[in-house]
Amino acid sequence: MVGLSKYGIYLPVKRLKVEEMDRAAGGPGRGKGEKAIASFDEDSLTMGVNALYESGIPEIEALDGLFFASTTSPYLEKSSAALIAETLPYEAPEFTVDFSSSLRAASNALILAKDFVEGTGARVAITTADTRLANVYSTDERAMGDGAAAVILEEGDHLVATLVSTASTSLEILDTWRKSDDQFLKMTEPHFRLKYGFSETVRKTFAQFLKSSGKSPKEIHRIAINAPNAKLLVGTLRQVNLEPSPLTLRLYQEIGNTGVSFGLLNFLAELEAAKVGENILWIDYSDGANALLFQKTTDIENPQLEEAINAKIYLRSYHEFLRLRNLVKAEVEPMEPFTS
Repeated sequence: MVGLSKYGIYLPVKRLKVEEMDRAAGGPGRGKGEKAIASFDEDSLTMGVNALYESGIPEIEALDGLFFASTTSPYLEKSSAALIAETLPYEAPEFTVDFSSSLRAASNALILAKDFVEGTGARVAITTADTRLANVYSTDERAMGDGAAAVILEEGDHLVATLVSTASTSLEILDTWRKSDDQFLKMTEPHFRLKYGFSETVRKTFAQFLKSSGKSPKEIHRIAINAPNAKLLVGTLRQVNLEPSPLTLRLYQEIGNTGVSFGLLNFLAELEAAKVGENILWIDYSDGANALLFQKTTDIENPQLEEAINAKIYLRSYHEFLRLRNLVKAEVEPMEPFTS
């Protein structure tokens, strides 16, 4: 069986409280929650490397492939996966691939990695990260954070979870998008985006998965979904008589939606909370959806998510966040001439 042998989670330590964002927008500062913020010297590539190393890369002898999934890679024409491979403490794998343009790039990479690994003895690392921007003071800006996650996919009897089956649906809908020259995400009317995009697609993909896998809803013990917000996640799961774990809900309140990596982080939260033998269904939404069913096969000795969430340093203001993102420019003092 193919499955996950290791995984890694990286969340930047900086946090911005929603109340600071509310206050900056002229509100009373009563907003709840916070979001993880990449620092001035971090981007999707560096966070992807950090997540990869959190998965225990130095303990592995070699990799046969390395996949990087992100919609905010620092390069539009250059392979970030190839660059990440050069950071490994051993010879870089010859097969490196970048996955982009879709928030389900992480699950796309994982599904294709399964085909690459199955029956070959290959070992593939998949690392995911995003640092997206929404319009300042917007509701979506409050809901979005930065973060990364990585997994190692291979065959063997030492797996944390096995990948049992997958299913996919495709949907052309203009609900959330960003063109090459756009700095901020663009989103259509919220009700249309959620009803005809997210909710309808998740239900369709769930039904498609049940049909193709032969599984019944009772055989699925946990579901991880990269919903735009916690309220929508809870409502969607209740339609199939399931509740998200408290740790999963903390992701929305304490780090925000981290883009491509958020679905994987949701899945890893459920994996850490699950009992051995439980089945976890990960539904990754974006212009359709992927459904991946995993079965937890062994206890996790050192869970990572709780520690990553709790390691935090708060920004002093919303203005500090804007400066980290280069959304406001600080005037630089001219350097005085000097000699040795």
